[in-house]
Amino acid sequence: MVQWPGTLPAPVVDGPRALYENVRPGIDLLLTARDSGYGHVLIVHDKQAAADPLLAELDYLLSSPDLTFRMNAETKVVSALDGQGVEMAVSPTPFMWDSAGEARHTVDEAPAVPEAAKDHPALGLAALAGPLTGGHAAPVDAELAADNTLRMKPGGRILNDPDTVYPVFVDPSFTGRKTSWATLYARYPDSSFYNGQNFNDGTNDARVGYESDTNGLSRAAFNFEFSSKLHNAAVKSAYLRTLQTYSYSCSARQYEVWQTGWVSSSSTWRNTNNSTFWAKYVNKESNGHGYRSGTCPDKWVGINIWSAVDDAAKNRWNALSLGLRASNESDTYS
Repeated sequence: MVQWPGTLPAPVVDGPRALYENVRPGIDLLLTARDSGYGHVLIVHDKQAAADPLLAELDYLLSSPDLTFRMNAETKVVSALDGQGVEMAVSPTPFMWDSAGEARHTVDEAPAVPEAAKDHPALGLAALAGPLTGGHAAPVDAELAADNTLRMKPGGRILNDPDTVYPVFVDPSFTGRKTSWATLYARYPDSSFYNGQNFNDGTNDARVGYESDTNGLSRAAFNFEFSSKLHNAAVKSAYLRTLQTYSYSCSARQYEVWQTGWVSSSSTWRNTNNSTFWAKYVNKESNGHGYRSGTCPDKWVGINIWSAVDDAAKNRWNALSLGLRASNESDTYS
């Protein structure tokens, strides 16, 4: 359980989201329920609100009757461990970003705006989905006190920067282990974006490739359970299927699938950027979908991963981890 330091107003409920408006003057709190946890974003609407003493040090009290909380000193990831030391829930690296930049979406396809945003505009802010292309973003310094208070210090790098465009978003989140994947982001090499938390507001979209607007280079890796029923099976075919929702053009670009190490809440760009993590090349594919609705709309794509699944079956693995990366990581359109 996470406790907010004060009394909350009645929320505006929009599907899985609950918006608490003006928890402090000019500051909203948005909670988003998910099957593996929840997203938690503070929306700071203007520079006057940014001067609120609350933002000098944000304290969240973590409590559980049977879990122990630990923080990784390097990544600032908080893990909730059971009595055997097994990670049951995690809060990835705290993150913050502003509203500068451009929201990327399929050309000729207007972004969806929720009905509730008509009366409650915060629910329709483009940057709720995470840092926009060309925007400003940074990890948030944090510590875990002896009484399990998660203490975050947003600081002045973004809040006081003259180039900052408000609203600004501050995102600590908690997620369970039901889903296991991570975006690995070179721009913030020591930050964890485990299970899609913090890089966006609980995104299900993995990012792969390079974009020159912010010199952003991303990879993604996923853990898959591998049932004992498949041990020693004769694998005839196996494909990894993904929905490609955006590319920087309709021209095909090549990407690769690799067998990787296990993805955890501590996985970052820096500690996975090596041949131990990217253990074995599997296959490559070329396509480009999602840039323009009329000529290259969103599309499900598949890549043959027979060799990886055959390895898992023959070696009686209980899990299989696969990573996606661009073949040319300096290509703007990759």
